[in-house]
Amino acid sequence: ELVDHQWDHAIADDDYLEKAKIEGSELVIGPQRFKAVVLPPLTTLRRSTLKKLIEFYQAGGTVFAIHILPDSSPEAGGNDVIIKEGIAQLFGPEQGRHVGAFVERQSTGGGKTCFVNYQVDTLIERLDVHLAKDVRVMEGPETHLPYQHRHKSEQHYY
Repeated sequence: ELVDHQWDHAIADDDYLEKAKIEGSELVIGPQRFKAVVLPPLTTLRRSTLKKLIEFYQAGGTVFAIHILPDSSPEAGGNDVIIKEGIAQLFGPEQGRHVGAFVERQSTGGGKTCFVNYQVDTLIERLDVHLAKDVRVMEGPETHLPYQHRHKSEQHYY
């Protein structure tokens, strides 16, 4: 769905996120810079990954999540208090139990979080509200027009 709506993205696991740096309000992984992270539905998250996501949010980054928020970690198993507290810090005390289509929060540092209950279309809408696209279709249907944006040696490639 992200590709069909001109949202360029990369998939990063815990190891990539652990090595990532926060520069301004961007998450930097190697040569790539990200203004937002989208968490898929998941139940388990490394504590180090959560710590990085909180740091990113507090620095002004945007964190989206859809359908399920984690409450477990590989370090402590199910119902990990550290994970639950960190998720509450990011997404609020309701921690994914909000009954509406989505719930949003903002940090004092300008960071944003958005938890989307179920619909990927709602996630796409919220991405459109909060982030500028590199490519925007001005006329006609936007689906089935994928692209990728890469940056190397001060050059941008699409």
